[in-house]
Amino acid sequence: MIKIKICGITNKEDAMLAQDLGADFLGFILYEKSQRYISLEDALHIKSHLKIPAVAVVVKKSKKEIEKLLEHFDFVQLHSDEPCEYAISYRLIKVYRVSNELPNIESCWNNNLILFDTFGDKYGGTGKTFDWNMLKALKRNFFVSGGLNEENVKSLLSTIKPYGVDVASGVEKYPGKKDPKKLEAFVKMVKS
Repeated sequence: MIKIKICGITNKEDAMLAQDLGADFLGFILYEKSQRYISLEDALHIKSHLKIPAVAVVVKKSKKEIEKLLEHFDFVQLHSDEPCEYAISYRLIKVYRVSNELPNIESCWNNNLILFDTFGDKYGGTGKTFDWNMLKALKRNFFVSGGLNEENVKSLLSTIKPYGVDVASGVEKYPGKKDPKKLEAFVKMVKS
């Protein structure tokens, strides 16, 4: 069964709905420049009500800061150019941003989940897809992100079989607020 990660959770209502609909992971963006930013305190409050894994999504954090976040979250998702010395736990999700070709995946991340997102000029979602065919030959678990929504996720899943899909803007009314109908339709499409 393909896993579903709903990212950019900013409120308890959306978190509980996503969990009730069948999401497998919820992502909390702790990057202040994101339109979906949530404070650590608010994220931990929401996490205290969850039965599914919570993911802290970070950009340019120190190794020490990441270690601290691992004490509170089930996973930490790394969105910067972290060196191999940051591969300190299997509970890290390493993001690789894809443009015209697949980036070189360093072997130090072999014990971690990888997430492929569309390359953009800033960190975080672009709302755009990339060529999923590049991922066909990969022999490891990975998430796919970048411009996914109810309409195109079926096409993705007929092209490749990722470990999971990651969505934020594709199930929103506006940045930081999920649309219940879009969220339900996305989850149903993936689960079917």
